[in-house]
Amino acid sequence: MPSAHVPTANINALYQNTTAGVTANPAVVDAAVADIVSTINQNADYVNSLVTSGTLSPIPPDFLYRQAIINGNFDVWQRGTSFPNPSSGQYTADRFVVIYQNSGVLPNIDHARTISPLGYVPGSTSGYWVHADGEITGQGADDYYILQQRIERGTRLLAGNKITVSFWAKSTTPGKRIGVYASQNYGTGGTPSSTEVLSGGVITLSTGWQRYSVTINTSPISGKTFGTNNDDHISVSFVYAWGSSFGGPRFGASSAEGFGGDVHIDIAQVQVNVGDIALPFQPRSFAEELALCQRYYEKSYNIDTPPGTATDIGCIQGITEDGTNNGAHYDTVYFKVRKRAVPTVIIYGTGGTSNTVNDETADRSIGSGLFAIPSETGFRMNYTLQNATSGRRLFHYVADAEL
Repeated sequence: MPSAHVPTANINALYQNTTAGVTANPAVVDAAVADIVSTINQNADYVNSLVTSGTLSPIPPDFLYRQAIINGNFDVWQRGTSFPNPSSGQYTADRFVVIYQNSGVLPNIDHARTISPLGYVPGSTSGYWVHADGEITGQGADDYYILQQRIERGTRLLAGNKITVSFWAKSTTPGKRIGVYASQNYGTGGTPSSTEVLSGGVITLSTGWQRYSVTINTSPISGKTFGTNNDDHISVSFVYAWGSSFGGPRFGASSAEGFGGDVHIDIAQVQVNVGDIALPFQPRSFAEELALCQRYYEKSYNIDTPPGTATDIGCIQGITEDGTNNGAHYDTVYFKVRKRAVPTVIIYGTGGTSNTVNDETADRSIGSGLFAIPSETGFRMNYTLQNATSGRRLFHYVADAEL
């Protein structure tokens, strides 16, 4: 591969010029520095030409190259820390969603935050715990049970690269298998290209903590069409159970996998990095991780208070325009972090009831107007309450802009 080289004459002159006892000559230094800068620029231009021609793939932004997963250390749980039998499509730990299809009957399956004993997983204080209290009955061939994260713009920024998914895990049942694979999604709106399955692998878990990794080839995006809603993503899926037809094309499993009875499965330190080697896990600070999560979901409640809790701590307070019980309340609330897209906003009275506002006596339903008119940066209020007993208004909110 041809490349530019630094001319040695000026470098040798520079070395001679800096030898002890020799008077420095600025002209010699300037000539050598000019040659070095010129060489760097030539090499940069050459590498860029290889990227433009398609010979090399561009390096993704550092935050994706090094760690594309948000909340991989499971530090942030804004929605709560315990989720008995979550519904398909429900988010649990921030940025992680449970999705499943089941034609039979699932056992009770609980999801929760665990506190990792120091030393078991280096640098980890939290993990993600799944407990099934029995086996699936009547599992269908195409059934699945998945914990997933969707990496925003992952299709645009990671396509054409190898990515390595790494994580720590253990199971109370020896030999419990989990599948790992990814999907390359081109978004919604217009006529986007179809989602592509990116084959991963099967991991057989030990009863003690171990680190595992799976390398996945993403697909080139040449000739593909993206949706108009700017919501393309790569999803990374951890499959806890699957039917006989589901695993083969996704992670090479030729046979079905259930929960195998009463089992606890723990994972920690989930990471996705570019390349075929799992890089050492490097946790972010809690403040940085929280801000990244809030691009997709935020709330007015304290960090450890689940939405819908009866509390006035952290609530938004206001008063009607004219101070009367039945007057209109106008207000603007600004988000802590600009959202990925215009979010869905849900208002909670301080008594814990959704779609209400408290008047210091009780949570009241809307009389007219709108509780929340959202944008990417906040939302406006313009409403009256039914049967209000004062002009005071107290409420909480959640704003959801998940993929």
